[in-house]
Amino acid sequence: MSIRTEFYNQKTIGILGGMSNHATGEYYRLLNDQLAEANNGNTGEIAIVSVNYGNIEHFVFNDLWSEAEAYLAEKLDRLEAARPDVVLCASNSMHLAFEPVISKRQTPYIHIVDPTGHAIREAGISRIGFLGTRFTMNSTKMHRRYLERWGVEIIVPDEQDRDLIDHITLQELCHGIVSPESKSEALDVVADLEERGAQGIILGCTELCLLLRPEDVPHLPAFDTTALHIAAAVDFVRGDDSLVSIGSRLRLAVGG
Repeated sequence: MSIRTEFYNQKTIGILGGMSNHATGEYYRLLNDQLAEANNGNTGEIAIVSVNYGNIEHFVFNDLWSEAEAYLAEKLDRLEAARPDVVLCASNSMHLAFEPVISKRQTPYIHIVDPTGHAIREAGISRIGFLGTRFTMNSTKMHRRYLERWGVEIIVPDEQDRDLIDHITLQELCHGIVSPESKSEALDVVADLEERGAQGIILGCTELCLLLRPEDVPHLPAFDTTALHIAAAVDFVRGDDSLVSIGSRLRLAVGG
């Protein structure tokens, strides 16, 4: 085996994780796999601050979003101390607390909606079904970002199916439980959304990639927010910062 003699200078990716640790593990694994493939075997330079998921459950289940913002702000302080070149929050739901904090700072970050919205727009889709926790499925703020920045209308499951998907994500996947029964139920929800006019599906929880893959819905375009978020970070390391935000401003001119 030859010994490398050159030094490879690479940008550092910061991950605010632990929401849950299972999704964060996927971020770390996939980032390293994709960076190594793209950069001649060079894996990622990655800083991770991982939160206690039990605290996250306490905040969100008790509707304590201001407290969640304060908690993530302190964790972001710790992550920023590592001087990352860009920050990712490894959770769709916790973007509801993360975005108000990071948007007041000058730390570059990639909002999880933007790589997905960009991919959906590039695919020529304007109406899409969304699966995630009840917080993101019910979030007008999240839906508005898709619509106003990317021209994508979000439709969500009916109330009973929202409860089902929320249970699968928070009570099963976030605790490492993956079952064939839940996969079958989730695919039934996808089929219902398609009947209601969805032209594609957003896997809008970073744990959903543990249950469903785009190939599980071969007849309908599926957009995995985890995979697309990671791909945008890899693109950033390679020099493409078009999906990076600073403050509330996205570098890419999304209206064009």
